[in-house]
Amino acid sequence: MTDKIFDSRLVPAAKILVIDDSHLNRCFIENAFSEPDYIIISACDAKQGIELAKLEQPELILMDVMMPLINGFTATEMLKADPEVSDIPVIFITALDAVSDKLRAFEVGAVDFVTKPFNHKELIARVYTNIALRRVNAEREQMLKAAMEGKRNESIAKIAAGVSHNFNNMLTVTIGNLMLIESMISKHFDEEAKDAFDDVMTSIKRMQDMSKQFLVLANRKSEVDGGVPMPDNFDLGLLVDKSLNDEIKEMVINNIQPGVKVYVDKNHILENFTLIFTEIFEITAGAAKCEVCLREVESNSDVMCEINVEELEVHHELHDTIFEPFALPIANVGTGLSLAVAKHILELNHCQLKAEFPAKNRVTFVLTFPKAR
Repeated sequence: MTDKIFDSRLVPAAKILVIDDSHLNRCFIENAFSEPDYIIISACDAKQGIELAKLEQPELILMDVMMPLINGFTATEMLKADPEVSDIPVIFITALDAVSDKLRAFEVGAVDFVTKPFNHKELIARVYTNIALRRVNAEREQMLKAAMEGKRNESIAKIAAGVSHNFNNMLTVTIGNLMLIESMISKHFDEEAKDAFDDVMTSIKRMQDMSKQFLVLANRKSEVDGGVPMPDNFDLGLLVDKSLNDEIKEMVINNIQPGVKVYVDKNHILENFTLIFTEIFEITAGAAKCEVCLREVESNSDVMCEINVEELEVHHELHDTIFEPFALPIANVGTGLSLAVAKHILELNHCQLKAEFPAKNRVTFVLTFPKAR
């Protein structure tokens, strides 16, 4: 059974092609990667491996270097020259340890290499990270393609630029941590290496969060968790409190008295408050102070929730665009999509979100909900 280094699961299972002339090595790898996360197919030489790569279209290839007739370097060059399989990442498994061999591996197009004898935990970690990154990038490519076919060209252009910038930042962190782990190949996983992997997973999860938010903005509701709104009566004060994690809770004063009920999709609104508070926290690095309060609108059957934020300065030129993707200059710390997605979620639920700017360092977010029936 696969030794779980990560809490996350690969859904659907990742198909991996192993190309190695050693039956013992193939068996070792097959035992290291098991269902439900992985599907392993194997080839005993490079020629068979290239044929299987075209037929099976695996997500990743584990390639031995020293093989008869066609070695791993040449086989990888052949794969990279074929458009059908050129984008499949290759990780070399080799006993070669010279710097020239490592440089050769990257020159022919490999994404990584593992030196024999290798620890199966190290191999699993490298494979998982490469597959997760490939899936995130593939999802981003699909979303950008779908979005650009729509009519929201100006907004999509901002999203595309912002997503690319954020992905580059997070990938830089990921690569840096992998280099750290690489320097510890000959050691057992210690606390420092584990922390590095935790950082990798945090970056990957942020990428996944961005992908989900991108889908929301692209109006692809069938692919977004929650789908069509399912309204119900619930206590708004309890929901606000539920949206605050321990870190963010310190900056929020919740003045909503229990018992104030609204009629809207509970899960959507929980996500909405989480997005707003998380974005505020990241924009101000936790320095903001928020006060949440309610008031009923006498002229209709609405409940108005105000989030008063101190120490959040928004330049006056951005007042009209604060809910546009990447309007705020926070690409290095936040996703840049959260406020746009929050507004979209509320409008999807027939609610409203607007921003007021009563003072230089103060912003008030006003959310309007229908009262409970």
